[in-house]
Amino acid sequence: MKRNDYLLFVLLFLQSTFGFSQSGVQLFDETYIHSINIHFDQAFYWDTLSQRYLESIDRGPLPDSALGPNNPLLSSYITIDGIRTDSVGVKQKGYYSNWGADSSLKKPLKITFNEFISGRKYDGLTDINLSNSFKDPTMLHDALSYKIMREAGIDAPRTSFANVYINDSLWGIYVVIEQVNKTFLREHFGNDNGNLYKVIESNLENHGLSSEPYKLEFEKKTNESADDWTDIIELVQKINTTSYFVYNDTLPKYIDMEGFLMTLAIDVALNNWDSYFDHGRNFYLYHNPLDNLFHWIPWDYNLSFGQQDYQIMLPDSRERKPIIKRSFNNYELKQQYLAAICEINQHHLTNAKQDPYIDETIRTISSSIENDPNYFYPFYRFNESINIGYSDSDEIAPSVWEIINIKGLKPWISEKNDFLYLELSNEFFECENTLTTKQIILQPELYVYPNPVSSSLFMLPAHWNCAFIQFSIYDTKGMLVESGETDDNFLNVDSLKNGLYILEAKNKDLTYRGKLFIKH
Repeated sequence: MKRNDYLLFVLLFLQSTFGFSQSGVQLFDETYIHSINIHFDQAFYWDTLSQRYLESIDRGPLPDSALGPNNPLLSSYITIDGIRTDSVGVKQKGYYSNWGADSSLKKPLKITFNEFISGRKYDGLTDINLSNSFKDPTMLHDALSYKIMREAGIDAPRTSFANVYINDSLWGIYVVIEQVNKTFLREHFGNDNGNLYKVIESNLENHGLSSEPYKLEFEKKTNESADDWTDIIELVQKINTTSYFVYNDTLPKYIDMEGFLMTLAIDVALNNWDSYFDHGRNFYLYHNPLDNLFHWIPWDYNLSFGQQDYQIMLPDSRERKPIIKRSFNNYELKQQYLAAICEINQHHLTNAKQDPYIDETIRTISSSIENDPNYFYPFYRFNESINIGYSDSDEIAPSVWEIINIKGLKPWISEKNDFLYLELSNEFFECENTLTTKQIILQPELYVYPNPVSSSLFMLPAHWNCAFIQFSIYDTKGMLVESGETDDNFLNVDSLKNGLYILEAKNKDLTYRGKLFIKH
């Protein structure tokens, strides 16, 4: 049976057996350029979108006290890859990527399929984001950053690319980015009942027990009407008041520290200054009732792969960031963070790992970039930004210009790999690359259905052709709770308690790994 035929068979089997349906399978296929055509019946639709956006941010023409809600505008219909969806909400979004783009028509957009008709979805999705890749001539920063995140086990959004049209006029190529919402929560954490907070700007500092100061730093995205902020307040209290001596014993009871430290390591490795470790923003916190832990969800990576390298121990920012300072002061957590840097340096941020993806994506998107009427750069910059780099200038003050040397993406990865190795050596952390080329290139995933599971589950390895598997199940503390063998890829988990687990499955010389949620 051919691979695609086998995949179709398995998906149909899973859907009939478990009612499984994965959202975004078609839209987040990166192997081709999608087509999105937005249609408005209104005259001056772009002026309306722009005015609503400007009235909703502090750089708009109105004072903060008069900020508007930036309500989506009705699109009469949208066609995506030839499929029509009527009465959809559209709005401009973003911050620097929007007003920084100045007079360009290529503003970031958000499409909400259920804004005007309740329950409406496209490909199982209620919302999608269209990133204009402002300040990113490669148009790869978002997609490559999230790819690295997912490979490292982080629950990160998926991406693809689309030529976007408005009323049949080509607006340009955009990066399609998955929205962090209830659909995302169900598919990554096994439920959507917990509190999801989008961080506006916060160092996660202690502001006492009143909810009012936290409402200025966090935007509640679920359970808004309950107006219950006790969980985020408790988390911040624990972050700030727990002694660093027992930080590794206490904090993992409240937040997924492994996920936080890995995300921090990737942000530092990618020079992603527009994140928690510098600006204190661009992430979500989800309090998952299934394991009673907060989970760190990364967001907004168009400014990653920056030109300024950061020392991995963050001497210039950790005093302002209590969870970083206290984690680094705890020996076990510091070692875990350094191990995460090492893993990124060995497994993910290498030319051997990422160049094949970069090359394949370039082949897919280059002609669309060349034909983009609103691309922010001359087209020759696209190739330079990937392979060799170039010099640019930036007006840092009126009539004051700064020359900036931009590294090509591929040499950036190579140089950053060397930089991280030296940084780890300075911390006396041994990080030798002992992996084979095959292991570096291949990081297979394990898919589990249904998930959450109450009794029996089916394991689907990423290469679809495994007939005999050894399996191991670990709890969140890394303790082995069950192991054995299966020759049909089915497991029964009746004996395990509710909660989050890591499921590993082995076939020959490959090890597959995935998250498992048990809810009886």
